[in-house]
Amino acid sequence: MKLSIIIPVYNVAEYLEKCVTSIVEQIRTRNDTELILVDDGSRDRSPQMCDNYSELYKNVKTIHQKNAGSGRARNTGIESARGTYLYFVDPDDYLTINTVAEILKMLEKRTALCIFGYWDVDYVTNKKGKKAFSTSRVLSKASFRKSFASLFKTEMLYTVWNKVYSRQFLIENKLFFGNASMGQDVRFNLAVYEKVESVYLSSECLYYYVQDRNGSSTSRYRENSLQLKSEELFMLQALLNKFGLDEPALIALLHRNIFLDVSRHIIACGLPRRDKIKELRKICASQAFTELGKAKFKPSISWLLLYKGQYNFLILYVKARLYLQSKLDGLLYSIDSKSM
Repeated sequence: MKLSIIIPVYNVAEYLEKCVTSIVEQIRTRNDTELILVDDGSRDRSPQMCDNYSELYKNVKTIHQKNAGSGRARNTGIESARGTYLYFVDPDDYLTINTVAEILKMLEKRTALCIFGYWDVDYVTNKKGKKAFSTSRVLSKASFRKSFASLFKTEMLYTVWNKVYSRQFLIENKLFFGNASMGQDVRFNLAVYEKVESVYLSSECLYYYVQDRNGSSTSRYRENSLQLKSEELFMLQALLNKFGLDEPALIALLHRNIFLDVSRHIIACGLPRRDKIKELRKICASQAFTELGKAKFKPSISWLLLYKGQYNFLILYVKARLYLQSKLDGLLYSIDSKSM
C-alpha cells in the first residue's frame, strides 16, 4: 500500500459527502491507496455516512472512537494506516480531480516530506485564490534549513493538508499530534521540519481549502487563542535559532499578525460590544504587545487603531471591511456566473 488518506470526522455531515466523493472517485479502482475515516464521537449523521462509505468501497475503512479531538483522531489514523505515506485531509475541504495521481508521482522522489500548493475557496462565493511554489524541486536538509524563513513567509508551511509524510519517518521520530485546542498543524509541522532530511516542493495546486465556514475550528474565538498562538511563535523562533537563522523582522511581523488575527476573531464573534472591548484591552495589556511598538514594519490601519487603543474605531473599521468585502465578492461572483 503506497498511500493512506486520513480524515478526522466530527459533526461534519453537511460537508462530508463532497470531501469523500472527491477522494473515492480517484481511488475506488486502486489497490495502492486507502481512505481512513476516523469518527471522533460525532453526534450527527457523520458516523452512519462513514459506515456507508466503508460498505460501498473496499479501500475505505471507518474507525469509531470516543470524542478526543482531531489530533487524537489523526493519531488513530497513523496507527491504523497501511500506506507507506500518509496524507491528512480536513472533512470540510475537498481535493482536485488529479490530487491522488499527482501525489503518487511525488512519492517517486522518496523524500520524507512532500509539500504542494492549494486553492483558497471562499465558502459564500466559491471564489478561488491560488497559492503555489514557482517551481518543483527537491531540497536537501541543508537547503531546506537555509531557505526555511523565506518558505515560511509563503504561508504554505502551516497546514498538514498540503503535505504528504512518510509513515516510517513519523513513527521512527515519534511524531504525533498533540491535544492543543488550536494550532495542531503548526506544532506538528515544526517538529517535522526539525527532523526531516529532505523535502520535495511541488508547484502543483492539489487541494481546495474552504475558508470562513460557520462553525469551523478556524472561525471560532477562544479566550486562550492568544496564548496558544504565542506558544506556536516561540516554537518557531526556537527552530529558527536551531537552524542558525536570525529573523527578528519575521518574528515581529508574525507576532503582529497574531494580535490582528485574534482581534479580528474577537470583533467577528457574537460577544456584546462591551465584552469585545474588554477582550481587546486584555490582549493589548501584554508585554509582547507593548514591545511590538519598537518593531519596524509597515503599519496597517488595523494595527494603528489597535496599538493606539482606539477599540471602537477598530470595531467599526473591521466590520466595515468585512461588509464591503462580502458585497464585493458577491458582486464579482454574480458577474462571473453571468459570464459563464
